[in-house]
Amino acid sequence: MGFYWVFAIAWCPEYDEGFFSGCVEHHSLAKATRHHKTIPIAEYQTLPQDVLQIPQHYTKHDENLSFYCKDHELPCCGKYVNEGHTGCSEVINLDDIVRNAKTSSSFQEIEETLAEVVDNIKEIQQIYRGNITTLSENRKQIEKQIQEIRFQIDTNLDKIEVDR
Repeated sequence: MGFYWVFAIAWCPEYDEGFFSGCVEHHSLAKATRHHKTIPIAEYQTLPQDVLQIPQHYTKHDENLSFYCKDHELPCCGKYVNEGHTGCSEVINLDDIVRNAKTSSSFQEIEETLAEVVDNIKEIQQIYRGNITTLSENRKQIEKQIQEIRFQIDTNLDKIEVDR
């Protein structure tokens, strides 16, 4: 039997693991894991590094982070909500936040604003490059003018010396 190189096609954030094609189907059908939402590995690989470093699991209670406390500005697990956030006014399910964020008009506005910012930065870079080129050309012209003036001064000084 030879070695078969099989690459992961999906990522499970709850298990923090990649799955092969056969495993993804089993993972989505198994009773214990059918509620897990896997994402395509290509999509996972495009996530920024700081997003990948966000913990998905609360180690103290060995549970996934599934809530967000607005009062403390912290993600937390179900047990921690019952222990440390009973008096908090707004504890929200993370799934609701993600679902609302993807469909909200503010999310779309942020995307549009970021696209505008990127365009503005590109325009500023072009202007900057143009300014550098203009400065370089101006410097050459000024140096040439200085040489011409110096030559005229030298010529006039030589003429004064000869005329004496």
